[in-house]
Amino acid sequence: MKETINKIFSLFLAGQKIKAMEFALNSNLFDFLKDKSANLGDITQFLKSDAENTKIFLNALCSLGLLERKNDFYKNSAFSERYFVKSSKFYCGELFYLRKRMGESGAKYLKSLILRGNSDVCGDDMHSSESSWASYSQGALRQYQNIFYKKIITSLEKEINFKNIKSMLDIGAGAGIFDFELVKKYKNLNAVLFDLKGVTSAAKQNAREYDLKDRIKFISKDADKDDIGGGYDLIICMNLFYFTRDVTRICEKIYKALNKNGIFISMHSCFDDEKIDQDLYFNFLFLILRGHTVFSSAKLCKILKLCGFESIGVKTCPETLLQIQTIHIARK
Repeated sequence: MKETINKIFSLFLAGQKIKAMEFALNSNLFDFLKDKSANLGDITQFLKSDAENTKIFLNALCSLGLLERKNDFYKNSAFSERYFVKSSKFYCGELFYLRKRMGESGAKYLKSLILRGNSDVCGDDMHSSESSWASYSQGALRQYQNIFYKKIITSLEKEINFKNIKSMLDIGAGAGIFDFELVKKYKNLNAVLFDLKGVTSAAKQNAREYDLKDRIKFISKDADKDDIGGGYDLIICMNLFYFTRDVTRICEKIYKALNKNGIFISMHSCFDDEKIDQDLYFNFLFLILRGHTVFSSAKLCKILKLCGFESIGVKTCPETLLQIQTIHIARK
């Protein structure tokens, strides 16, 4: 099909869609409609809103697939029941707010970063403070891992026999949900979650929902600066390398910390300037402008080989959040 100017003008609709979604979340509309239908009068009374414009707003949400309408009654779509009702295990409202804030922050500093470079631009990096990561681990990152951990574990099980692994280290573990679910599934497995102090404190709170007792331990340190220990059969890094100062140095630490025949799993989005996927590139645009690094798969393989890894397998994981995860499985 021939491209038209609508390809560009349709971009302007995104802001209105986000605002409609934000109002629905802020007003607790999806919670009000949980497991039920309501007519326009009931919803108008709940929102304390204008009836005519409320109907227009509800129809807009229907067009987004967030609500369904039948005979002037409205209800949540199955999608909204799963992801936007607060009592759902898969609720991702905080993840929505985080992504919105990231987009707004990127737009605010985009011009200055391009014209003046990263070193001359102050402002909210969003990824530079321990308190920010701690907050994400209780909210948005927890929701992210709740949604996608099953896909990730299923993908990894095709490559690795977890029944043969006794000790695992997750560097940059975040909310910890992935690790808790993996250890819960494999009784032979013990895990160490390594992250900044504020983040591990949040992960410990998340761990209370699991009866894993002494099979989970926490190390509150900085992977860039501190020792990561040793004696591990498996080490995992998921979405960590974008935020580290020296990836090669961390990979050297990982190689030394693994037992003989140990396995390192890297899960990161990878791309290069020659093959640009629009959603993936814009997902990382603000990070890259801020000086963070997103490697190509070939570059990461080269780093792993320099650190001593000989067998390196590469595969992709099913779509997670506006990105395809590239999984590198390196064996010592």
